[in-house]
Amino acid sequence: MSVGSLIIVFSLVALPLRAEELPRRCIPRLAERVRGALTGPVWTCWPNGRWKSATVLLDGRRNGRERRWSAAGRLLSRRDYRLGLLHGEALELYDSGTKSHRVGYRFGRKHGTETLWSRAGRRVLQREYVNGRLHAEEWEWYESGAKKSLRTWFQGRRHGISRGWSPSGVKIREGRFRLGRRDGRWTFWHPNGRIAQQGSYDNGLFTGFWTQWHPNGRVRWRVFYLHGRRLGPRTLYDAAGRRLLDETYDHGRLHGSYTRWHPNGQLAYKGSYDQGAKNGQQLEFYADGTRKSEEHYFHGERCGSTKRWDHTGRLISELRAPRCP
Repeated sequence: MSVGSLIIVFSLVALPLRAEELPRRCIPRLAERVRGALTGPVWTCWPNGRWKSATVLLDGRRNGRERRWSAAGRLLSRRDYRLGLLHGEALELYDSGTKSHRVGYRFGRKHGTETLWSRAGRRVLQREYVNGRLHAEEWEWYESGAKKSLRTWFQGRRHGISRGWSPSGVKIREGRFRLGRRDGRWTFWHPNGRIAQQGSYDNGLFTGFWTQWHPNGRVRWRVFYLHGRRLGPRTLYDAAGRRLLDETYDHGRLHGSYTRWHPNGQLAYKGSYDQGAKNGQQLEFYADGTRKSEEHYFHGERCGSTKRWDHTGRLISELRAPRCP
C-alpha cells in the first residue's frame, strides 16, 4: 500500500463519514489491512442497492459512527464507538422510523439516561446509569401511557422506594429496598383497590406478622415470621369466611396438628406433623363426611396399616407396613 493510501485511510478514521457524505448508491467496501489489522470504512449493501450498514475500523476495532438501514432505506440504528467500545449515544429505531431505544455509553458501559419507546411512540421505560450501574429512579409505563412501576437504584442495587400500578391506575405494590433487599413494611393491593397482603421484611426476610386478604376484604390467612420462617399457627379462610385449614409451624416446618376442611364445612383431613414430617394417625374424608383413608406415620415413615374406603364406606384396600414404634 502506498503512503498516499495510508494518509487517506487514517483521515477517514479520524473523521468518520457522516450519513450525508456516503455515496447515494451503496458500493460494498471492505477495510484494508494496515500492519496486519483491518482499518478503514466497511460498507454493506442490500440487493436493491440501498445501504445496509456502514462502519469504520481502526486496528480491527470499530471506531467512530456505525449505522444500519432497512432494505427500504430507513435508518434502524446509530452507534458511536471508540477503539472498539461503545462510547456516546446509541440509538435504535423501528422500521417505521420511530425511536425504539436510546442510551448513552462511556467506554463500553451504559452511562446516562436510557429510554425505550413502544411502536406507537409512547415512552415505556426510562432509567439512569452511572458507569454501567443503575442509579436513581427507574420508571416504567404501560403502552396506554399509564404508570406501571417506579424503582430506585443505588450503584446497581435496588435501594429506596418501589411502587407498582395496575393498567387502570390502581396502586398494587409499595415498599422499600435497602441495598438490594426488601426492608420494612410492604403492602400489596388487589386491582379493586383493597389490600391483598401486608407485612414487613428485615434484610430481605419476612419478619413479624403477615396478613393476606381476599378481594372482598375478608382475611385469607395471618401468620408470624421469624428470620424468614413461619412460626406458630396459621388458619386459612375462604372468601366467605369459612375455615379451610389449620396448621402450625416451628421455624418454617409444619409441627403439631394439621386439619383441612372441604368448602362445604365437612372435615377433609386430620393429622399431625413432627418437624416437617407426618407423624401419627392421618385421616382423610370425602365431602359428605365419609371416611376416605387412614394412614399411620412415624417421623415421616409409613407404618402400621393403611386403609382406603370408597364413597359408600366400603373398604377397598388395606396395606400393612412394619408396626409403628
